[in-house]
Amino acid sequence: MNFKSRTTVKSFLAYGALSLLLSGCQMLSYQEPNGDDTATIIFSTENAAVQPVICVPSQGFESSNFSVARKSSTNDTMKDLHEAMHKAEQVSVRVDASRHSARIGFIMQKKSEAGPRKICKVAAQLSVVAGQTYHATFTEASNSCGVTLTDANGTPLTDAIVTAYECQ
Repeated sequence: MNFKSRTTVKSFLAYGALSLLLSGCQMLSYQEPNGDDTATIIFSTENAAVQPVICVPSQGFESSNFSVARKSSTNDTMKDLHEAMHKAEQVSVRVDASRHSARIGFIMQKKSEAGPRKICKVAAQLSVVAGQTYHATFTEASNSCGVTLTDANGTPLTDAIVTAYECQ
C-alpha cells in the first residue's frame, strides 16, 4: 500500500467515525409525520451553513435530520462528506398540515475571526395545506438574518410572517 492509499483509508476512517458520532445525535431530531395530512417544506440558504428547525407544540423547536450546507463544489469527496455528516444543499421536511399552519426556522452559527461565535435564530409562521410544497430560504445581510417563504411556484407567501423564535 502506498502513501496515497493509506491517506485515503485514514481519511475514510476518520469521516466514518465522525459520521457515526454525528448519527447518534440524529435520534433526538424532528420526527416527520406520516400520512396524507402533511405538507412539505424545502429548506435552503443563500450560501450559509444552517440548521432547519420545526416547531413541535409543547416540545419546542426540533432540528431536521439534515442540515443545509453551503453550496458545495463539484468535488466528490466533499459531496460524500456532506452526505455522511447529514448535510445537503436543500433539505425537504414533511410537517403536520392538520393545524393549517406551521412554525419553522433556522439556526446559524458562524465562527468569527475576532470574537465569539455569531448565533442567529430566525422563525416564521406560515399557513400550510396538505399535499402542498413550500420553500423556506435563509437569508443573511449585514448583521441580521431572515427567512423568505414562497410556494412551489416561487410566489411569496403573503400571509407568512417572521416571528419571535418561540415554540409553544
